[in-house]
Amino acid sequence: MPLLHSAPESPRRVTVAAGRPLLQALLWTNAQRTMLLYGPADATFTLEQATELDGAWQPAYTNLTIPNLTRVLSDLPRTNRSIFYRLRRE
Repeated sequence: MPLLHSAPESPRRVTVAAGRPLLQALLWTNAQRTMLLYGPADATFTLEQATELDGAWQPAYTNLTIPNLTRVLSDLPRTNRSIFYRLRRE
């Protein structure tokens, strides 16, 4: 069954993830990094980060659940470097 949900910052947007996790990255004007996580409510995820795509991936958050099909993570660390994120189902 597809996952349909309207993103909080854009009520006209519909996200279809078909039961798979999806990330949306946002960068606010104060340089605060925020992630919108989309995924099935019955799953647990790990958000991983790396400074290079072919580098070592480290867990940023573990045991994440997405209780209402969408979860906002707004306390990501600030950095001047490029950083990559991926969401892995546990």
